[in-house]
Amino acid sequence: MSYQQVPELEFQDFISTAEQDLIAGKIPTTQIPIEPEPTQEPQPQKPQTSAFWTLEFYKHYYQINTSDIYQRLIANLLLQDFGFVFENPDLWGPFWIPTTLVMILFATSTMASSIQSVWSGKAYKIDVTLLSVGGSTVYGFCFLLPFLLYWVCIYTGSKPTLVNLVNIYGYGVTLWILVALLSLLPFEIIRWTIVAAGILHTTYFHAQALQSHLQLQNTSVLWIYCLLTQTGLGLVFKFYFYTFVVKIN
Repeated sequence: MSYQQVPELEFQDFISTAEQDLIAGKIPTTQIPIEPEPTQEPQPQKPQTSAFWTLEFYKHYYQINTSDIYQRLIANLLLQDFGFVFENPDLWGPFWIPTTLVMILFATSTMASSIQSVWSGKAYKIDVTLLSVGGSTVYGFCFLLPFLLYWVCIYTGSKPTLVNLVNIYGYGVTLWILVALLSLLPFEIIRWTIVAAGILHTTYFHAQALQSHLQLQNTSVLWIYCLLTQTGLGLVFKFYFYTFVVKIN
């Protein structure tokens, strides 16, 4: 019986020379080229809309800086075109400007009444109802009136934006802050002149701003409406907050 000699198995080395050098420690790991991982292109996200009762819905209206507020206040005081506000309306100014007016009305009327009491030799007691009446009047004018006007315009076929109307009425009371401060002067004729100037100024501003937003054909009705509402607001300020007469005993 003869045995056939089987050739020895030879194993082939498939490792490259560079890899052998790496295993042997001849090449530092920092010099090894690393292939970048394939990047995935970001998928376009669909814009999400939030309901009006959520905070996300109002977040956009508070993304405004001090420079924007300053430009809108100047546009109101100098009777400039207010149309640029409609491209980026906010709710910061329309809230804090009426709030500032309420506080100024209460502070100045309280100060005027206390001065009257001191000069007249009478004791003075703070009237807290001035704050509630001022808040009801100013907030009703700046928020309730635009809301009612919005539905009237919808009924008549116009297509206004409620937040733009709120911006017009919110920024539109800026001059009344100056009127409230100047009404501290103890001269009735000067106070009446200041209030009349405030009525004319705010009437012109509201009429121009509303016409720019609503694009009405009949502007005479709009001017009459603005004159009546501003006159009513000015008379409330004059007869409720600044009726004091200084009499020195």
